[in-house]
Amino acid sequence: VQSIGGGPMIPPGTLRDGNVARGGDLFRLNCASCHGTTFKGAPLSAGKVAPSLNDATDEQFYAAMLSGPESMPIFSDNQLTPAQKREVINYVQTMKASKDPGGNGIDRIGPVSEALVFFIAGVGAVMAAIMWIGAKSE
Repeated sequence: VQSIGGGPMIPPGTLRDGNVARGGDLFRLNCASCHGTTFKGAPLSAGKVAPSLNDATDEQFYAAMLSGPESMPIFSDNQLTPAQKREVINYVQTMKASKDPGGNGIDRIGPVSEALVFFIAGVGAVMAAIMWIGAKSE
C-alpha cells in the first residue's frame, strides 16, 4: 500500500520481534474471532469472509493493523503498541512455519475426521464405564 502512495507508515527494521507467547495472547484476543486460530479466515456478517493470513508478509500484517481494510478494525498505537504489533506478527509467522499450528493434527486428515476420532473415543469410554458399573452392581 505504501509503495503505491499514501499508505500507513511502516517502521524500519524487523517487524518480527518480541515474545511469541504474548503475541499469541494478543492474536487470540484481537484477531482469532475473524481470522481463526489456524489463520485460514472465517465467515463474517453480510456474506463477507476474513481473509486467510497464510500468504501475508510482515509488512502486509503491519499495514493491515494500521489501516483496517474492509471490515477489519483499525489497531492504532493506542490499541496495540508497535511492540505489540510486532509480537502478533512474530506469533503468526512462527505458527505458520509450524507443521500443525492448531496442535496435534492427527495426520492432518481434517477437522471433521479428527472430531469423529474424539467422539468415538468418548463414546467408547462412556460405554466401558457403564459396563463396569453394571458388572459391579451384580
